[in-house]
Amino acid sequence: MEKNLIFSQADFMYGVGGASILTAIVFLMTTI
Repeated sequence: MEKNLIFSQADFMYGVGGASILTAIVFLMTTI
């Protein structure tokens, strides 16, 4: 769980940096 949280934060930062669309897809997949 802890690793997942860290990964989520890193993914979010990367998404804001450039792959915003990819982050949105990952967020949707994680939410559903």
